[in-house]
Amino acid sequence: MGAASNKRLPDTPLLISKDCSPPVGGHLHKHYGPRLGQSYLARCIKFARAVPKYAPFRSELDLAHYEALARVTNEYLRLELMNVAADNRWPSSHIALHARYQNPQDAPSNREFRELTANQEVWRFARAYTDACGIISLEKFVELYNSCAPEPVSIFEVNETIWKIKEESGRIDNPCILSKDGELYLIAPELDDTVENNPYYYDDYGYSYRRYERHSEYTQEMRSLRERRVQSRRAAIFTGHKQHPIEKLDYEDIVCGYASYTQSVNNLKLYILNDSKLGAASLHAREDEFDFIMAKLLRSIGLNGMPTAQQTTEDAELLLIVVRPDFYKQAEINKVSKLLAIVYENTPLWEFNGRSHTELRNEEAVEPLVPTMQPTVQPKQAA
Repeated sequence: MGAASNKRLPDTPLLISKDCSPPVGGHLHKHYGPRLGQSYLARCIKFARAVPKYAPFRSELDLAHYEALARVTNEYLRLELMNVAADNRWPSSHIALHARYQNPQDAPSNREFRELTANQEVWRFARAYTDACGIISLEKFVELYNSCAPEPVSIFEVNETIWKIKEESGRIDNPCILSKDGELYLIAPELDDTVENNPYYYDDYGYSYRRYERHSEYTQEMRSLRERRVQSRRAAIFTGHKQHPIEKLDYEDIVCGYASYTQSVNNLKLYILNDSKLGAASLHAREDEFDFIMAKLLRSIGLNGMPTAQQTTEDAELLLIVVRPDFYKQAEINKVSKLLAIVYENTPLWEFNGRSHTELRNEEAVEPLVPTMQPTVQPKQAA
């Protein structure tokens, strides 16, 4: 009704149009109740004029939404918020929130934060991408997501998701936010030195075969070593991130968890666990052990680069001792080492924006890679 009145009286001041509309107001009052009358029609006209010119009205929005939109002074922002609010069935309070906080670095209050709703597909994509590639700028991330996702998202949805991610930074499977040189980045938790008790302490496991032991005699020494090493690796990863193009991973693959190394990991798991004598419960427990250790090993490769042959052998020994101790024989160690080397060659390297050793070799983009991981501490005596 407000839009129709404005169309008939486009340049008429609001007070005059109100005076010109008593028949309409009287009709509303008579047929739809005392709440609807001339003053209500005047509000409709006022809020209808807040809609940017040539923009169609959205039936998904009610008067409260248009009232919130009327307070947004920037016409372009007002139009964006109107369409996004309608597409996502936002409550009117979301419009005011996004008009107030337009930067992902902003921090909504606790009350406002409770109203936020993270886009779970964006979150899953961010988690999967940082798992594979380690780092991506927020601007590039939005471009990448919208270029391959079935349903592109607005910057407002991304902001809500980023605020939620920041709130939960440091969780075992959650990306972190880093501000560097005035730009925001999504990064893997291993690259964030603000995360206390980082859940991916590869070194806590790499130097003791005792099952999942976090507090061995090596722990403090290894964590200090790790902090120094991660600082140098992070610098190299940032440098490589700027030198190499963004890896455009397939949306279905990245969200479903598929990666170039999936088949080789499955081959390795099948070889280690293929034993008809294993009961269902034992097989399930060993498979969990395998998945847990492989996740840590693969992330360590992403962070540190290709390991040496000796380190690959030690990782194979770790897998066998934890998952299949009855397989701990030299012949099996050699076989598992070869299968593990194939996995590592196809594992994404964060320094090259998620490209694996095999991809880089095929692209002939770099010279043959030199292992970048630090020498290990003394061999495991416990073995």
